[in-house]
Amino acid sequence: MKFIFEHKMIFIAVILSNIFTSCDLFTTREPENPVQSRTIWVPPTTADILISNLKNSLNEKSTENYLKCFVDSVISGKSFVFIPSTESFSIYPNLFINWSIKNEKNYFENLKSKLHESTGITLSLFNETKGTIISDSMTYSADYILIANHNLEGFPKEFHGIVQFTLYRNLKGEWSVLSWKDSKKNEYLTWSDLKGRFAY
Repeated sequence: MKFIFEHKMIFIAVILSNIFTSCDLFTTREPENPVQSRTIWVPPTTADILISNLKNSLNEKSTENYLKCFVDSVISGKSFVFIPSTESFSIYPNLFINWSIKNEKNYFENLKSKLHESTGITLSLFNETKGTIISDSMTYSADYILIANHNLEGFPKEFHGIVQFTLYRNLKGEWSVLSWKDSKKNEYLTWSDLKGRFAY
């Protein structure tokens, strides 16, 4: 009886030994790398960096970074102003007469929800002109082509126009968009039309 018991114990010990050595139950796992943010944001100490941040926020579909491109009224005491193209204002007068940062957020979130997967918003700028820095502000203007690969049938995906920014430099030396005027350039719809269409 003792012989049988001892053999059973040896058998169990061998089985347990095989289980522990084969399953690596007690080995330490390699630590996983933390999830890296895909978004790019550089403190906008120059107008060029600000414009680059704007482009990146569109391409990366980052609402947070997009809104950071506009003046912070709490810190600066100044309010963001958007002046749409004349043609777009005639279509959406009630919307654009009180346009605010909240409207920017709503439009951007709505547009993001309609974009094809894995595609961002592409902004190309041409004929850029930067004015002289006067105190804490400067002007910036450029022709633009904006491409938003959304899934709305019957509405364009490409928009052209002229963007005119008044940029504001805060006490930290960082630039943001204080006012934005959009103008029509050719037969294409403008960025204003895109905002109006996706505002709700």
